[in-house]
Amino acid sequence: MRKKSVSVFLIICTAVCLLGGCGQKSQETAQENELLQKIVTKVSAEAEQAEALMEQIASNGVNEETIRSMEESGDIDVSELDEFVFSYDEDRELRTGSIFTDSNGSGSSSSAAVMFAKMQLEMAQQTKNGAAQYMNSINEAQTKQKQASQFLETAKSQKQALEAARTRGNSQDVQTAMTMPGQMQAFLQQNGMAGCMQAASGGMFDERGWETVIYTLESYIEMTASDIQSQMGHMQDFMGQYNSYTGSSCSTLQQGMQQLQSTTRGQSLFSANGVTVTVVPAATAAIAGVLLGMLAMWLIMRSRAKGTGGERQ
Repeated sequence: MRKKSVSVFLIICTAVCLLGGCGQKSQETAQENELLQKIVTKVSAEAEQAEALMEQIASNGVNEETIRSMEESGDIDVSELDEFVFSYDEDRELRTGSIFTDSNGSGSSSSAAVMFAKMQLEMAQQTKNGAAQYMNSINEAQTKQKQASQFLETAKSQKQALEAARTRGNSQDVQTAMTMPGQMQAFLQQNGMAGCMQAASGGMFDERGWETVIYTLESYIEMTASDIQSQMGHMQDFMGQYNSYTGSSCSTLQQGMQQLQSTTRGQSLFSANGVTVTVVPAATAAIAGVLLGMLAMWLIMRSRAKGTGGERQ
């Protein structure tokens, strides 16, 4: 009879431990599952945004609109991934019961996947910053190229006016030189073309002087176009990496999500696919199991004692 009572006691203790440990573990896993789902949604949006920027640049090139879209997209926030992998208690100690840490406090394979996704997002941010720098540089070069083209038309117009005046005759009233607009002079000086200003005589440009200015501006426009083409190649390379990193990070997190859901379905008391259970909740459950087992044992013994007393009477 005593052996049977002891067996009942052990069964009750074990059942309470299992329910307590697994209940706590399921709650933790559900919270982590919810946080990971939130992160996956956010990273998926970032990946879609990267693809949209790529399509916008391919369709419209680099302009104020694409630069504004890049700036409005903002920086990639990876703080939630840190929160997911590294859960701390009030003393800032690593919580060993996390589904993504093993008994030594080091990351499991799922934790490594999330950390790898974080690294990919950080690389995505770096390449995004690189692309943004090239976009700003390209936009600035395009603006200067447009200004140079406008001044080139001015120089050609001035030269043609002098040619027309010369063909009209040898009158003393024929104009043989013209001044250069102030904005044009400032542009040439600010962009390394001040040398052509030496073709002027007393601040006036004759036909030959305007030819020098025209040649200088044409060379500048050609050089700027080549520079823009080179920068476009670098910018597109950065954008391709940005798109690749965000897409890969999203895929990595989705795989981690699947692994977490698989772990949730296959949990046991002391391990779940090689992952340990929180020590404090498990100990609490064990103590509760012992106490309830003792209570159940006492009730059984008391009931049997009453039954024996009744038979004797």
